[in-house]
Amino acid sequence: MKSRAGMKRRILIGSLWRSVLVKAIGSDIMLTVDISQSMQIEDFRPNRLEAAKEVARDFVGGRFQDRIGLVVFSGDAYSRSPLTTDYDLLYTYINDINFDLIESRGTAIGSALAVSTNRLRESESDSKVMILMSDGDNTAGNIDPITSAKLASAYGIK
Repeated sequence: MKSRAGMKRRILIGSLWRSVLVKAIGSDIMLTVDISQSMQIEDFRPNRLEAAKEVARDFVGGRFQDRIGLVVFSGDAYSRSPLTTDYDLLYTYINDINFDLIESRGTAIGSALAVSTNRLRESESDSKVMILMSDGDNTAGNIDPITSAKLASAYGIK
């Protein structure tokens, strides 16, 4: 596995203390969040979008040394955050997700997967993961979700 960060640690070897560089290994993860109109349904409290945002915040809070990015989608898909380990920034971006970020209506799942794939395709991490948070069927966009998923798989994205 490739590593991105290093940290000096002092360890005891025999009777001598030595400084060693400890490398952290993490995954590259894209959170892909649906903000279409159906996410306003209140079968979760207060609605599906707020429930998804809570899950996303909890997920980020449980990560260590993973780079995480964020894509939102409705009728179109946009990258909100590149891959980063700045989790405080990610919390801000997640908290700011709302239905007004994208004017076009629909659920462009294929486009969202393609935008997330584009963010992950040049990653050198051995572990590239895309997490799709959606409640609907593909009803918009210019690429089929199956085609997008095959493209992601070709880049080693799970």
